[in-house]
Amino acid sequence: MNSILQFLAGNAWLLIPIFIGVFNVMVRAKQKAAEQKARRDAQAEMVRRKAEALRTGRSFDEPVIVYDQPSEPQADDRKARIEALRQQRMEQLRAIREKRASVAAPKAPQRSPN
Repeated sequence: MNSILQFLAGNAWLLIPIFIGVFNVMVRAKQKAAEQKARRDAQAEMVRRKAEALRTGRSFDEPVIVYDQPSEPQADDRKARIEALRQQRMEQLRAIREKRASVAAPKAPQRSPN
């Protein structure tokens, strides 16, 4: 054991390719594990969908509606909502301007006939 440590101490440059190789193996193992997890998850989803199709009597090919994920509004709905909010804000601003104009314009003082 002591002779191996002495050899490595004398040839430290050999550790660099060893570390690179070990790191490469670890990265590949992590990638393979992620692929296997994705495959297991996909298989579990298929089994779940089959069981759901058998339970509900629906066809397996029919799309399954998932309600726990928020749906994004359609682009047309979004544009219409933005336009409605813009119109509402313009009406509010117009009302504020009219109110300020009526308050800011003082009435002409009336002269008393004395």
